[in-house]
Amino acid sequence: MTLIFNEIIIQNGLANSFMIAAADRRITLPDGSHRNWRKLFNIPYLHGAVSYYGIAEIPKKGNRNNIPFSSWLPNFIRDNAGVESIRSFSFNLFDEINRLVPSSLIQRYASGFHICGYDNLRYPDFWSIKNYHKYENFIHQDIEATYKTPVNDLRTGDLHNIDWEGNSQSSVNAHVIYRNGDIRAHGIIFSEVGKIYNNLSNFTDFNKIKTPQDYKDFAKLKFEILSYIYNKMTKKKIIGGTIDVLLLERP
Repeated sequence: MTLIFNEIIIQNGLANSFMIAAADRRITLPDGSHRNWRKLFNIPYLHGAVSYYGIAEIPKKGNRNNIPFSSWLPNFIRDNAGVESIRSFSFNLFDEINRLVPSSLIQRYASGFHICGYDNLRYPDFWSIKNYHKYENFIHQDIEATYKTPVNDLRTGDLHNIDWEGNSQSSVNAHVIYRNGDIRAHGIIFSEVGKIYNNLSNFTDFNKIKTPQDYKDFAKLKFEILSYIYNKMTKKKIIGGTIDVLLLERP
């Protein structure tokens, strides 16, 4: 299992925005062993990032070693440097992953990808790929044998839910979070640590979060606290290892 999340902070319009992308590195293999594999990668030409959860490698036949996504995704990112949009990148990934990962494996595990970045107008965007229909009561339901068509969750989804009218100049303010993997403790822990910060920041000798870099550092701190709690309190150590956090600012 794993935890990946993306935060998109929009302040007085899409032109004033930045994004945070984060993931742990703990991978639990089918035999119960663990690996410390990277799950979050920068997409420099889209000023964005891609991360994955669930299935973590491409199986190979015979005695050939499986290919971890941690080594395959950087090559995919490099090979797609000519794409012009996050949408094109997402659909290329969708086609390739369905071609390489057998349906017999896809249908066994809830799995997917987060893809974020900035479009040609330098506005934030977020797409996702997944192999299940819905997520209720912390359970992925109706897992399918192929990855589903990529979905634009932000621009055609959540922003419209907060009365964004489709005009990139709209004075929308939003803090949108996308998360996947084992998300049970994410909302609780991040909310409570946020309350602690709000109380401590009232003291003049405590620093306040003022910049995107400050926000990135605080997001990493919250993730590290979550990882520590999972390491100490859970029966199975399913979140942990190195924590990777990227700050993605408008180009």
